[in-house]
Amino acid sequence: MFPSNPPPPAADGLGELIRTYRHRAGMTQRQLADLSALSVRSIRDLEAGRVRRPRHETARLLADALRLAEPQRRAMEQAALRLPIPDEPAATEREQPPALGPIPLALATPDGAIIGREDELQWLTRALGFDRQCIVSVVGVSGVGSSRLALEASCVLRDELGWPVLWLDARHLSPAEPSGIGWEVPEPPPLLRQVVRILTGRAEHAAGAWAEVLPLLGVGNSVLVLDGLIRGQVPGDRLTELLQRCPGLRVVTTGLEPIAVQGEQVLALAPLPVPGPAPAAAATGAPGAIASASAPSPDAESPDAEVPGAEALGGGTTDAGAPAAVRLFATHMRRVRPGFALDGPRLEAVLELCRLLEGIPRAITYAAEWCLMYSPQQLLDHLRADPLGLSAPSSVSGPSLRASLRRTFDALEPEPALLLRCLAGLPGPWTLEDAHVLVGGTLAGLSRAVHQLMVRGLVRHCGYEEEDRFTVPPLLRLALSHRPADGPL
Repeated sequence: MFPSNPPPPAADGLGELIRTYRHRAGMTQRQLADLSALSVRSIRDLEAGRVRRPRHETARLLADALRLAEPQRRAMEQAALRLPIPDEPAATEREQPPALGPIPLALATPDGAIIGREDELQWLTRALGFDRQCIVSVVGVSGVGSSRLALEASCVLRDELGWPVLWLDARHLSPAEPSGIGWEVPEPPPLLRQVVRILTGRAEHAAGAWAEVLPLLGVGNSVLVLDGLIRGQVPGDRLTELLQRCPGLRVVTTGLEPIAVQGEQVLALAPLPVPGPAPAAAATGAPGAIASASAPSPDAESPDAEVPGAEALGGGTTDAGAPAAVRLFATHMRRVRPGFALDGPRLEAVLELCRLLEGIPRAITYAAEWCLMYSPQQLLDHLRADPLGLSAPSSVSGPSLRASLRRTFDALEPEPALLLRCLAGLPGPWTLEDAHVLVGGTLAGLSRAVHQLMVRGLVRHCGYEEEDRFTVPPLLRLALSHRPADGPL
């Protein structure tokens, strides 16, 4: 259960003012720190009243970051000087929105700290909290971590801003459809059942649902996450009406593609950065070195460079300088084999596993969990023969890598699916002109179609220098080569 939103404290000091104005702006401490060029610790100490002599420059930076009007700016500067605040009523005397009643908590607990998504997390929390973006869709291939990112952002907004968060598995919106991925869908709490009625039910059924939803979501700020939403699953006019009648509501959707509704902001989530391909594999094209066929992304490490932070993976902590995919693997592996040093040949095997799995977080997590049974080298030997055969260990719920890619392909309409097959047949990184020669049509139409595939994570950019080049990731190419044109994977 969420507690009722407490009223802001009386604005009789700098810390109370900062916290009050920050909450009004919908900003987290991290966002305010980034905008003001102060540290998060400084913001935290100021709000807690641990700074006895705040500098005037600090108050000015905070006022600029919060975009305060002149009266509020003077109030903050005078509070920093320990002077009385004229003509500025206490926060408890200002008009406050009605407090939210208790809302059932429908939010899972994050499985440890999020790894490698710091920039995306900052953007998403800012878009929802500070920029007041009403609807954001986090999209990418199945297993890329869109649900995990949405969960982390929801927890930040709940914990730092006090916003209630409702989490709805989108399969509740189409109960007749089998999930096909082996997960059971728990029954949602009563409030979420009313939200489902509003989004999918007939008008006469929705009328009663509004009476229960509006007193809770129609006031104040809150977040609704629609996890695994499919385009067309919710009529756009229903979602628009929900946002209009609940002006403080933010909607986050996760899925394989944008849902194409008015006002939607799309965050296309790429796999985690991986270390560059091993020079020997890249030079010889060794069988099974599937990741070496892919040009590194702009964020990937140079193939000839040592992996930053790799030497620290043999210790008790993971160096932040190592590629995010490697850090994720090491973190999960240490849960099943504490103290297992990743150094020498073991580290090389882990680096190759991360390349082989192309930085897909779900696949990397599976591989790390399997290290309870196998050494990294043994696991690598198995997966080189059949990387698509990676399945969830008994300790983890979820689809296999093959099933994840099947789900990604099945979401495509026939025309983009055919285009993807054609592009997968192009040798090496290709330009739009190369693709145009192969598929014909207009270059403008091809550009739009390739962009749609990029948003879904099915085509990736692999060069920003003399000319833009693109590629279909090797795992996807492998899956397509095993998939009949008109049959299942």
